Amino acid sequence: MGKSTRWPASLWYDRQWNCGGVNKKNVAWDWLSIQLDQPKEELMLYAVHDNKTGQHIGGGSHFGTEGENLHLNEADFKLEPLTYWTSPKSKKKYPATWHITVPSKGYDLTVTPLVPHQELSLRLFKVLNLHYWEGMCRVTGTQHGKPVTGNAYVEITNR
Repeated sequence: MGKSTRWPASLWYDRQWNCGGVNKKNVAWDWLSIQLDQPKEELMLYAVHDNKTGQHIGGGSHFGTEGENLHLNEADFKLEPLTYWTSPKSKKKYPATWHITVPSKGYDLTVTPLVPHQELSLRLFKVLNLHYWEGMCRVTGTQHGKPVTGNAYVEITNR
């Protein structure tokens, strides 16, 4: 019998469908998935931007310790870039460190990349170059004034 492999208890599954607006660079998004160590809670937050009109929408979810799933409207949280990183390859400027607040859950968090250079560059056909930032981050902050830590995965397109 072969040796058994243990997989990490936590993982992300990320799948997009119909990303034509991204390929045409009409749509951009900031997407964050946060897994906290204690309490074992999760946040998924996003902001989608229309690059032509300047309009945006946001939303997300809070997954509690008892398995409850709460929908978050754009007004329920704040995503604020604190620092930026500029790619030496594409010259694109991406938010790097984020300040996140979710007042209804008492969260005041900072999300920091583990490695700043996590830009992906795709060449689709001969005419389309797509650059985006996607990578692992560390989370620190407080919930109702008590220290919390965790991990995050962040994706930023068409900035």
